[in-house]
Amino acid sequence: MKIILTLIICSALNDTCDFIWTKDTKFPDWNSCMRQGYNDSLRAMDIMGADYVNKNQMYIKFACKEMVTENNELKKSQETDA
Repeated sequence: MKIILTLIICSALNDTCDFIWTKDTKFPDWNSCMRQGYNDSLRAMDIMGADYVNKNQMYIKFACKEMVTENNELKKSQETDA
């Protein structure tokens, strides 16, 4: 089982989610993916800076998606948004 992390950066002010980033890392378990999602979300908020976040009402949501391998292809089997 492999799990991938996708972060979605949104603006409540504009009611848009324009940037989607899927991390290259494959996580071995749900816990490590979720923890990385929170860490990467905080890091992205720091990079954007308080002024930008406040001005644009930015927020980040993320999802860990469980992937199963069949014939060397990854297929989505489950999705949960945080």
